[in-house]
Amino acid sequence: MNNFQDIISFKALYNANRQCLKGKRTKKEAIDYQLNLGVNLTDLHYRLKYQKYRIEKYYCFMIHDLKEREIQAISYEDRIVQRAVCDGYLTPLLQRHLYFYNVACRKDKGTSLAMNYLKESLQAMWVKYINEFYAIKIDIKKFFDSMDHNIIKEKLKIIIADVFILQLLETIIDSYHHENQKGLPMGNQTSQSFCAFIFK
Repeated sequence: MNNFQDIISFKALYNANRQCLKGKRTKKEAIDYQLNLGVNLTDLHYRLKYQKYRIEKYYCFMIHDLKEREIQAISYEDRIVQRAVCDGYLTPLLQRHLYFYNVACRKDKGTSLAMNYLKESLQAMWVKYINEFYAIKIDIKKFFDSMDHNIIKEKLKIIIADVFILQLLETIIDSYHHENQKGLPMGNQTSQSFCAFIFK
């Protein structure tokens, strides 16, 4: 998909809905949406087409993954939009601009590739420098909360010419903030892509 109309077409939204259903078929929100699927997707299409679409609200919950994290989640319909945008346009576009060994949330990559690259790099450094080199492990505190909306938007403008796609992405970016126009919700599919792109 190369343009806004392709991303928001009924076909693209229908396919995105099918992807969102995986593992969610027994969830009430997903079931309710399917009961009037044609009407719901048509309404969603026209809200997107005429720039009326907004993410209404986020609901938050805590998970315990090594440390406690708050996840900001969106509605089933909003997940359809994010799936259509990411699968149909954003992810393929950003793949061309990311560092090869940026492996987070990328198809056919992941931690195994990162571990192999780290091992090869350490071995090469050992051969060259013996024990006179350093490896630094870092973690960025409040990583998602620190993402600056304006920086993300300006970087996207460099690689995206379609003004309607940019408007939709900016709507998603500005739908949530932690403080001072900074912060991305951890439950958004787009957040993973934006963060990877910022640190390409």
